[in-house]
Amino acid sequence: MDKTKKSSKTSSGKVTQIRNLFKKQIPQLNGYMVTSYDQHISEYVAERDKRLQFTTGFTGYTGKAIITETDAYLWVDGRYHIQADKEVLSPFRVMKSGMAGVPTELEWLIRHFQRGGVVGACGKYVPSSFWTFLSDKLNDFGIKLVDVKDCLVDLIWKDQKGRPCTELVPHPRQFSGQLVAEKIQNVRNIMNKNQVDILIVTELDDIAWLLNLRGKDIPHNPVFFSFLIIRKEYIDIFVDFICECVNHFLFNEQIHICDHEYDEFYDALHDMADDREINKIWVSDKANQRVHHSIPKRNCSCGRVRFRVSNASKTTWRLLE
Repeated sequence: MDKTKKSSKTSSGKVTQIRNLFKKQIPQLNGYMVTSYDQHISEYVAERDKRLQFTTGFTGYTGKAIITETDAYLWVDGRYHIQADKEVLSPFRVMKSGMAGVPTELEWLIRHFQRGGVVGACGKYVPSSFWTFLSDKLNDFGIKLVDVKDCLVDLIWKDQKGRPCTELVPHPRQFSGQLVAEKIQNVRNIMNKNQVDILIVTELDDIAWLLNLRGKDIPHNPVFFSFLIIRKEYIDIFVDFICECVNHFLFNEQIHICDHEYDEFYDALHDMADDREINKIWVSDKANQRVHHSIPKRNCSCGRVRFRVSNASKTTWRLLE
């Protein structure tokens, strides 16, 4: 059985445009990786974040593509083997993960890149845990993984949609089971216990649950594009728009919250480097690589920082330390 399959339909123009950008990067690239994630490492993404679909034609929720100067491959797991064969565009070949003889992305890169080779990816769309694993292993073979500031797919995607900005709706206590103030206080109690000054929250379902707010930015998911920085005295939220009714709702919940533009989030992370009063920052290892890279290493503590909601009660939570 053929473990890779090449399509008769083509995406060669897009691949060529991406390859043409390799030499314009510093350092110059020998390959580029495209993932299926958005900045929040969501499995389900908005139309503007379907970069893998735009590049390869594959519409599944999870996958990774690697484009080099001569090759183009798409890796998918067992859920998508048949679907990818039907959808993938030439020159991409499908790599069916889990089948005998099919290398992982790491194994393929090690086999095909020489010492001194450079693989690029936009760190905003790669989980930090995967980035660290891949980078460390590639370094052992003299291959460098670099964060490309401007996503190469976005640079060639001329009709890419804008970021959704739907109206936020408060989720009343009779449905949420807890006040926002109670949830935040529980979080701060754990932070204080562990001498944590800052907690960074990037996963959209966590933010929606913590603030008892719902949105429609991603189809069939009640979430909204945002980041949270939880401090001891107040919360910074980075979101494109908060209506007056939501401000009123949060005020009544006795939450001191400062709102900022969504795109100001990474600047806020960089500003922490100059704040000597910040001694310890918690951030999930599921956050994207750009988030981790932006945080000063002297006080960053990474781990499985994640809110969990009981399927039975919808109110039970814990923070994995």
